[in-house]
Amino acid sequence: MHIEKGMVTQVVGEYVEVQSTPSSPCSKCGAKDSCLASTDGKMKSIQILNTLSAKKNDLVSFKIEEKGVIISSLLLYAFPVFSLLVGLVIGSKNNKLIGVDKDGAAAIGAIIGILLSLVIIKIITNFLNKKNIFAPALISIDDNF
Repeated sequence: MHIEKGMVTQVVGEYVEVQSTPSSPCSKCGAKDSCLASTDGKMKSIQILNTLSAKKNDLVSFKIEEKGVIISSLLLYAFPVFSLLVGLVIGSKNNKLIGVDKDGAAAIGAIIGILLSLVIIKIITNFLNKKNIFAPALISIDDNF
């Protein structure tokens, strides 16, 4: 679990928008550009379910589960590549079924593999979102940083 601190900039329904300057452990992460973190020290905004009744200008601590970061990285980066390669091999080996040369069948298989991976990722993401695996969570309202 990774803990960050930030300031509530606004309350939007059940959520709060928190601005945070990412801590140094985030700067080593490979997903820093697409995540909350960045190495340039710029403030980032993130919406978090307001389980602590935080108000505007409150200083808060929130957690980001490493399990969620790892699972999302595998889903978004490794799984599509794996699906592309599997589709490529299956297409190449079954070229006579669709009446195309091996290269054409491999390309068709690769495209089908990528498209199937996107559908599977969407299904898995919807399931995991219901379990709040990816969502950051407030853990405390602080007096100071």
